Amino acid sequence: MIALAYEAYTVRRLWPGPAAESVLTDTHALIAKSYAFVLDHIFRMYALAAQPDPGEGIDLLAGSIRDGCSQLNAETASLTQRMNRLQVVEKTFRHAGVPGVLQHSPLLRGIFRV
Repeated sequence: MIALAYEAYTVRRLWPGPAAESVLTDTHALIAKSYAFVLDHIFRMYALAAQPDPGEGIDLLAGSIRDGCSQLNAETASLTQRMNRLQVVEKTFRHAGVPGVLQHSPLLRGIFRV
């Protein structure tokens, strides 16, 4: 998550505008979601420690962690792809002599899924 946040801030710095702000906002939301996920599972582990026979609970917890991490990984990959597309398209438009056009065009952001 640290690398994702760093990349989002770097994208915002290099390509300022609404699309970069949107990516940064989505990054913050994903980081908060992952922190909540970890905290929830820490509390669940703590509750399991108080049980006399936590065997079945541990298996359920492990499955929940595995499923949650898979979902968070997929969301992280999707957000990383958005950042990569934003950078490639912005660089392409900059070389074509129209910098920033992607940032201010909702139509182009939709086409390039940024």
